[in-house]
Amino acid sequence: MFNLTKTLQTIGVLALMTAPALAQPAPAVPPVAPVPPTHQPGEVQQRVDTQQQRINQGVASGQLTHHEAAVDESHLRADERQRNADLRANGGHLTPAEKAHLNHNLNHNSARIYRTKHNGATQPGVPPK
Repeated sequence: MFNLTKTLQTIGVLALMTAPALAQPAPAVPPVAPVPPTHQPGEVQQRVDTQQQRINQGVASGQLTHHEAAVDESHLRADERQRNADLRANGGHLTPAEKAHLNHNLNHNSARIYRTKHNGATQPGVPPK
């Protein structure tokens, strides 16, 4: 009986001694690097945004039909999907070759948007401006 009491007292004393140490705040952990965003601002994204604005303006002015706008936007979305895949594959950055390829595609998209805006087809019910 004496040994059991002595053991319980020892456990109690040890628990009281370690409680303050356990109550201490955890040491500061260095922050984890954030996952790179798939929509990183830059030259390519700026060109995509500009081309989308040109498409929207063409629909609003009647220069683009809804079908023409849908085709132009589908090409633009394909380039955005490729850009996002390239960013994910390279830790949020584009390699020079990927950037050149995307710019080449965006040059073609820009020319396509120009041609469809100036092909004479207009949006029904929207007077050309």
